[in-house]
Amino acid sequence: MKSSIPNLLTSLRLAVSLVPLAFLAAAPSTAANAALAVLVVAMVTDFLDGYLARTWNVTSRLGQVLDSIADKLVLTSLLILALFHGMLGVMGTAIALLLLLREVWIGGLREGLGQQSSLLAASKTAKWKTALQFTGLAVVFADVAFRFGLGAVSEFALAPALVLSLVSAWHYSRQGLLALAQKEGMQ
Repeated sequence: MKSSIPNLLTSLRLAVSLVPLAFLAAAPSTAANAALAVLVVAMVTDFLDGYLARTWNVTSRLGQVLDSIADKLVLTSLLILALFHGMLGVMGTAIALLLLLREVWIGGLREGLGQQSSLLAASKTAKWKTALQFTGLAVVFADVAFRFGLGAVSEFALAPALVLSLVSAWHYSRQGLLALAQKEGMQ
């Protein structure tokens, strides 16, 4: 029973990734409040599932894969919500689109690597990137929900995540493309 709790927490995160999409037609402030609730659930379950899996020594490849997918689905749905409601401004929109493109690129690399996808296991930089994305989105949604009037602070809240996103994408791309090239050379 104990071994399934981390994966159940990850499954909860997978389920809440659908919530922001249900608020696309809502008023921006209502959507922002829902997004903040999703962020709280996502951050708590993301921390707890990893912590419990390591503490109880019940880590698994399935758990690692589901954790990565859950993070990507939550972040993607929240970015879509923010983009749909125009919460990011011009530069914030460009940053969000680059973040989304990075996720597609790395996902494609992992898929292309197949059995070797563990070469692109989450690095510390990528974990910090995810934390900064959650934090940046919290700033954006809090600004809309509570009308803080943060302006440029809110618009550039995802910029630190973008920097780490590009650094980790460069690292993963070098590793992944080299592995793919070597794989092609062997055939």
